[in-house]
Amino acid sequence: MKIDLSLRSETWLYGLLGAAVLAVFAIDLSVPLGTAVWVIYLVPTVLAYLAARPQVPLVVAAAVTVLVIAGFLVPHAGIDPDVARLNRAMGVATVWVLALTGYFFIRNKLAVRAQDWLQAGHVQLSRHIAGELELPDLGREVVTFLAKYLGAQAGAFYARNGDRFTRIGTFGVPVDAKVPVEFTAGDGMLAQVVSDDQITVISSVPEGYLYFGSGLGRGKPAGLLLAPTHADDAVNGVIELGFAGAPPAGHIELIGRVADAIGIAIRSAQYRTRL
Repeated sequence: MKIDLSLRSETWLYGLLGAAVLAVFAIDLSVPLGTAVWVIYLVPTVLAYLAARPQVPLVVAAAVTVLVIAGFLVPHAGIDPDVARLNRAMGVATVWVLALTGYFFIRNKLAVRAQDWLQAGHVQLSRHIAGELELPDLGREVVTFLAKYLGAQAGAFYARNGDRFTRIGTFGVPVDAKVPVEFTAGDGMLAQVVSDDQITVISSVPEGYLYFGSGLGRGKPAGLLLAPTHADDAVNGVIELGFAGAPPAGHIELIGRVADAIGIAIRSAQYRTRL
């Protein structure tokens, strides 16, 4: 619902910007040459600051530039054309200064929003794994939270158990799905992630790795995000998340930030089990 409302709001804004620019152009054609109509073009340029894409103010400025030139070329009475040309050049320059300011304003706003989202995800995950959780409870909490927060279709979580990694939690995976219960060194992509010790994104998901659905139907994600977790400078877990498309860069950054905290939680849970 939030995404739908956001898209609807963006569409409404783009319609408003287009209507405002065309309305100013219509006014420009109906008044004598030399009237400072270009000042009104500043309004849609500033309104473009409300957009979610930093390119929008630049697009508005480009449209304004074209219409300012067109308004000058259409014959109508007014002041000396050389004076009008100078006034319009100053107007276009002002519009582009505002547009460039808007570009950096929106880009910085998005960067701040992304950092807030990353910080919130880290804090919320810390709350979910706090306390003395058993390993299965920890696995369920971690994979469920990450899948919901990142919008993954399915997920699986594996923890080191001696010389092999055992599945300790899943999300959205049918009970009878052919998803590995454990794996060892050299056993497919999961083992490769352990060996490489780095986050891996896979755009072509092979059979037998991860499925989502229920008893009524199931499907295979379009992209996988595989991430190792660490404790004592060693890989002690692997998180596997499946998405409808390629995971965004922000998702990868969040997983990288929380991997060590999850690895420490695995170590603590295993230590309590041994005790």
